[in-house]
Amino acid sequence: MIKAARDTQAARPLLGALVCERVRLAAQCALGRQQGEDPGESAVALATVTARLAGSAGASLRRLCDLFRLNAREQDVLATCVALALDPRLEALFRQIEASAGRSYVTGALVAALFGHPPGHVWNPAGALALWELASAHAVGPGEPDALTVDPVVPAWIAGELWIDRSLAGFVRKAEPGILLASWPVETLAAAVRKAIASGRPIRVAISGEPGSGRSAFGAAVAAAASLPALVVDTTDIDDADWPQSYVRLQRLAAISGTALIWTGSQVARPWPALVAPAPVHFLAVEPSTTLRPLAQRPAYRIDLPEPTIAEREELWRTLASAVGGWSEHDVEALARRYRLGTGDFLTVAAEAPATPALAAHAARNCRRPVTEDFLHAVPCPFTWDDLITPEALKSALADLAFEAAERERVWEDVAGGRLFPREAGLVALFSGPSGTGKTMAAQVIAAHLELDLLRADLALISSKYIGETAKNLNRVFALARHRQAVLLFDEADAYFARRTEIKDAHDRYANADTNHLLQLIEGHRGIVILATNRRSDMDPAFVRRLRHVLEFPRPQPTERLKLWHQALSAVAPQQWSALSARMTLVADAVDLAGAQIKNAALSALFMARRDGAPVAFEHVIRGLDRELAKEGRPLAPKDKERWLRHG
Repeated sequence: MIKAARDTQAARPLLGALVCERVRLAAQCALGRQQGEDPGESAVALATVTARLAGSAGASLRRLCDLFRLNAREQDVLATCVALALDPRLEALFRQIEASAGRSYVTGALVAALFGHPPGHVWNPAGALALWELASAHAVGPGEPDALTVDPVVPAWIAGELWIDRSLAGFVRKAEPGILLASWPVETLAAAVRKAIASGRPIRVAISGEPGSGRSAFGAAVAAAASLPALVVDTTDIDDADWPQSYVRLQRLAAISGTALIWTGSQVARPWPALVAPAPVHFLAVEPSTTLRPLAQRPAYRIDLPEPTIAEREELWRTLASAVGGWSEHDVEALARRYRLGTGDFLTVAAEAPATPALAAHAARNCRRPVTEDFLHAVPCPFTWDDLITPEALKSALADLAFEAAERERVWEDVAGGRLFPREAGLVALFSGPSGTGKTMAAQVIAAHLELDLLRADLALISSKYIGETAKNLNRVFALARHRQAVLLFDEADAYFARRTEIKDAHDRYANADTNHLLQLIEGHRGIVILATNRRSDMDPAFVRRLRHVLEFPRPQPTERLKLWHQALSAVAPQQWSALSARMTLVADAVDLAGAQIKNAALSALFMARRDGAPVAFEHVIRGLDRELAKEGRPLAPKDKERWLRHG
């Protein structure tokens, strides 16, 4: 896959031998000069070998020296170090040349003696040879000159084998082919890459998309279309301390092999050190919110990788379904509409080989779940529409909301619809009403109906006293919700979307700035957001007017309260409901409670009955009811409690 040198295979073993022979002959000549002898035949042989290296036999070595812009002294240092690495027998000659010190390793003075360079000016710690870490200097001891050694990969490169540094092996891998979509601008970008290469100008392409969208596969496809091999570099585990060295070694690997690098991982936006010039072609897999530091005088492109359309996702699901035995067209369409998976996600799902649409849906959700954050909490969604007891008009409005949530993407993919309603790709709904009237449960029902996760934003953790931190946290909230394609729930939304206050001090100014930022985020969010509040009057009216769905959750009426009592008591005492039902009708008519209060009263009745060692009775229900009313400061009067227990 990776090509190192451009000379023939037959010439590569010869090159290493010629390098060793040139250094050996240079050493013999230097030794002869020290002993006052005429180099004679050794000098003639050295000239012959040097001429051969200047021809086709030395093409790959010259290419390496040209790539890294090594001057004559650096080329001789490199050749001497490579020769010693390939032929340790040269140590004996080196020891004879430096007989007074008995050194057998490469030093600047040795290279100067071999090739006639001025003493003391051979090794440059800031030169290209050192910066590219092709060779390095190591302290030997007090008063001793540094030992010069070659990186072990260089002799292998000269011999025609492309070794990868051991330090890079953990986070460099061959780019694997992925799923390609016809809508991807592969050839357009490949043409730009070819043009940049032809002009000798390195090019960097940022591929923007969510994790799992196929960014690496797209980069590999562009590289292949430009006739380049590609390596994927995962930056996640590269420590800050190791970053400069890793960067240099990655650049030289890409340069010597003619390889495009595809950078991925959590540290992909880390600034590039200005130590060495970048290799010709780079692709960076970034998230939509990532900003990269520009590179001076180098072409830079940013491609927003298009998500697969519903039609493309349907085709991908059909392919997967056919591999596991086939599903109905209805199931394929539902999966395609429900989950906006990228091509990388499809590969993850396909690896599990889900046998049924239900397993496929589970896999689709799981491939986006690993990313989480402290200020977002997953809310279980065990409820169905039958569990939601509300007025019929409200339930119908909730069904409209759920239908739009499921169908909206198909509408916005229509060209005319997207042009006329550019800000409607997301869906925001406000659930308003007293506490305990079912707002959170309604959000759970809708998320369960859509087979999506429900994430609740935690205001206490999002808000920060430090300027700018709240905005960063909010950005992260929406980025994670977008990545997981989850329904985002803001409980107590009035605290987030309150009326903007009159500016009296810096605190008010920054609070308003955070509110404005949140409004911008929520309007630009492509997913589903549900706001719940019991203080709608405190919310910004201008914002509320822009919402498509504003639903009021009233306190339950007697008919609904009876259904709630039936639901709660049937769950905690299924055998006793028939005996309790007649009296509970009277309780539902007489006592105004919200749904959450009724559930709490039923739960209290259950534990009271267990303490008494008896089945749940009407007495336990009344005691539980009294406990709930006491929380509001309106407990049952003793005579009322006695009347309920005696007569119901």
